Amino acid sequence: LVDGILAGEKEGPMTPTPKQCGALAAGYNPVAVDAVCSRIMGFDYHKIPTIRHALNPRKYRLFEG
Repeated sequence: LVDGILAGEKEGPMTPTPKQCGALAAGYNPVAVDAVCSRIMGFDYHKIPTIRHALNPRKYRLFEG
């Protein structure tokens, strides 16, 4: 479960500027949820090493789909 109702930007994580996002995301697979949330934020999840490696089915058995 990802709570994206209120997020922070700019000088985070210690003194972020609050940003109203109003988003909730949930799923059974944490890798898929992270990939979807990164796309919602406008990032290419293929460029995020932790997500890219977790999606590699030959090396890690974390994601099916």
